[in-house]
Amino acid sequence: MQRKMSTILLIVMCLSLIHSVNVFALDKVKITEGTYVLESKLGTNMVMDVDNASKKSGANIQLYKYNGSSAQQFTIKKSGSYYTITPKCSGLKVDVQGGSTKSGANVQQYKSNNTDSQKWQFYDAGNGYYYIRCKIGDKALDVKGGKSSSGTNIWMYNLNQTDSQKWKLVKVDTIQIQGHLYTPWGRQMPCEKATLYSIDGRKLGTFTGYDYDFKLTATMRSTDTPSYIVVETTCAGTPMKGTYQLKYGQIRELCNSKKLYISCLSVNSY
Repeated sequence: MQRKMSTILLIVMCLSLIHSVNVFALDKVKITEGTYVLESKLGTNMVMDVDNASKKSGANIQLYKYNGSSAQQFTIKKSGSYYTITPKCSGLKVDVQGGSTKSGANVQQYKSNNTDSQKWQFYDAGNGYYYIRCKIGDKALDVKGGKSSSGTNIWMYNLNQTDSQKWKLVKVDTIQIQGHLYTPWGRQMPCEKATLYSIDGRKLGTFTGYDYDFKLTATMRSTDTPSYIVVETTCAGTPMKGTYQLKYGQIRELCNSKKLYISCLSVNSY
């Protein structure tokens, strides 16, 4: 009986050692500081998100469909040999709740306190993806249950190298669009406020149609280019809509249900 127990204990120790090797044998990766969208491999356009774009300490970190908001943009900055991850919507830090080292520990945003629960390391997961590990333990940032639906919780879990633990860092650029709006009548007509949307329906900004010359900023992922913008307005009582291909340095008209034109002065990344 004692011999059997010793054998079982040896097997448990070996499995524990294998688990540790799986964690620490991965290649650490140096990350370029900047602002990113963290895309999960579980689904197209499913990204890390701060619940309800909250600015409060303790707000939950979750998975959500990409919508271009600041709740889905995270600034990664070096902190010694580790990194901090800061949601743009709040300026707080991505944090393991209570400094727990247990599998299933929740992930939240919290005020900066320079503790190990707010320091992260990135490991190569192949094909442009990373595993993200907190300094306080050997657990990986993980989408609970491997579900790809909006609102699914993000927590810490034993490294298992599944898609629920693989994250892609997609660079975010703020672009400035500046141009002149004119109508098919060849002269300035009294237009109401014009609204600009991305092709997937995200609102980029508005400008007053009476002004014609417009200037606004919008957020684009590096993977969005070439992207598209949709302009909707009403001129002289006539609803108008234009769809345009957006590239750095130019806007090209694609199609119009009612003719509405933009001559682009500049599209700059900064």
